[in-house]
Amino acid sequence: MIQRKAIVALIGGVCLMGAMSARAQSAGAPVAAEGSTGAAAAVCPDAVHARYVVKGPDGRTYPTWHPQIDPRTRCAFTHEHGDNPRTSLADSSMPAFGYIGAQAGMDEPHAGFKVFVVNRGDRGPEDVGAKRGGAIASTRVVAHMGTSGVKRFSERMHSLEYDLIKPQTGHFMHVQGMADTGFAGDICQRDATLGDSNVEDNIGRVFFVEPDKTTCAGNGPYEIWSFRLVLSDHAEVNSATAAFDPATRMDPADLSRLIVTGEKGCRREHYNGPAYWYNAGKPSVFYTDALGAPGGTLRQVVSRHSALGIPLSSDGTALTKLERNHCAEGLQLPN
Repeated sequence: MIQRKAIVALIGGVCLMGAMSARAQSAGAPVAAEGSTGAAAAVCPDAVHARYVVKGPDGRTYPTWHPQIDPRTRCAFTHEHGDNPRTSLADSSMPAFGYIGAQAGMDEPHAGFKVFVVNRGDRGPEDVGAKRGGAIASTRVVAHMGTSGVKRFSERMHSLEYDLIKPQTGHFMHVQGMADTGFAGDICQRDATLGDSNVEDNIGRVFFVEPDKTTCAGNGPYEIWSFRLVLSDHAEVNSATAAFDPATRMDPADLSRLIVTGEKGCRREHYNGPAYWYNAGKPSVFYTDALGAPGGTLRQVVSRHSALGIPLSSDGTALTKLERNHCAEGLQLPN
């Protein structure tokens, strides 16, 4: 339990530094929306959105990733899903948005599915101009994290797909489930819970809190969620996703209150790792339920290793960090 606290504190410390730098500078220039010509586009009708589907492992059809600009009609969707999963070296298949939640009896809002791709050699903001060579493993994360709705203030279980390959050492993971994001609070409350030995009280979802409802000096327009997915006695993954521009902020006295910030939640960053392998001498393919317990319908694939975190960056750390700006003309709420 103490070790778990130390790992969470490590991630928390890195993320806090990210939050501070975010208030001093932008998350980078916005990338052009995929398929965009720079001209204003009409809003895509539902019929166009309905074309972007994929068959899930259960044989049902689910929505999947799409570019913000539809390349056939040139219309624009009012939400975006982050990085193109086809560019991933860890898993280039199209994700089935909603499949994991369906196995848990949950219906997660479509716009909240975000994809984060880090390929071997990619450089994070701390790598620019430095001697570090960036990522030394390839990962793809599909996390359900939207910043537009109020339900996220009280719902701690969110779907997570996690793919990692490191050919140099033979380590790999292709896992999925409903990850625990902990309790909700401001960044000061988060730091206070990381300072004790009780892992059960962790603030895992840090929100931009209504200013007159907190005395936290670090409170501001930054939202970060820590995802933890434990797969029986085989593996554990940790990941954190954040928005520099959350679309709404939280009133801790009334979690049903919608307070719009005027932002779109499209400038994000991703902290990936650490990942733990407890799978030496065990099958590399096994099945769990949506919460990671043995049995169930979710197929998990984990290399047969025993490792408490492996280097993911060239500096030897078990973490990678990458920023993305998916803001584009036409985005609306929810996103």
